[in-house]
Amino acid sequence: MNDTCIYLLVKNPRLYFLRVVRRFIEFQEPVSISNRSTIDPTAIIGESVTINAGAIIEKDCIIGQGSYIDCNSVLKRGTVVGNYVRVGCNTTIGGVGFGYEKGESGSYELIPHLGNVVIEDFVEIGNNTAIDRAVMGSTLIRKNCKIDNLVHIAHGADIGENSLVIANAMVAGSVKIGENVWVAPSSSILNQITIGNNVTIGMGAVVLKSVGDGEVIVGNPGKELKRK
Repeated sequence: MNDTCIYLLVKNPRLYFLRVVRRFIEFQEPVSISNRSTIDPTAIIGESVTINAGAIIEKDCIIGQGSYIDCNSVLKRGTVVGNYVRVGCNTTIGGVGFGYEKGESGSYELIPHLGNVVIEDFVEIGNNTAIDRAVMGSTLIRKNCKIDNLVHIAHGADIGENSLVIANAMVAGSVKIGENVWVAPSSSILNQITIGNNVTIGMGAVVLKSVGDGEVIVGNPGKELKRK
């Protein structure tokens, strides 16, 4: 053993590594609102909010204290962002969803989207992600959710507390996801189904029916992984 080193033995090395980096090394970005961002005068901006260059904050948006909106991201009208939320670059929150109905002539007509998106406290959203506004009511991203890059969350979805939705995942309209759910990369969840609490959805899984608490879903079509 090297006598010049100090060893710390802990149960979760990654957790304590991140805490050491955060405490002693991590660069603290200055709080500022760029003069190259566009903010509608009706928007309500809390204390200690950072909005970087190219970001657009539309009419009637609310951003809570300590939140961070990175370059070129767009909050569409009526979007509500809680406290200490972080949004990456080139992300659109509150855009109109892909909701169409075929008319008498056979052509598709866009359903008006009158709702909004509500993002609760301590949520983190990556780059190039889209979260659509609800047709009625709100698309909900609940406390402490982590949404990766290149994720699509459709209109009226409800993502439960402390859940993770990872790169290239697609959550269709009106899906309800419980708490502490892991949605792995490139997985897809069919519209209007319910995912219980403490569920794991495997990489690339295609979920076509509702999932009970604690299940592990893999494959296409998604099926429960049975434990022996």
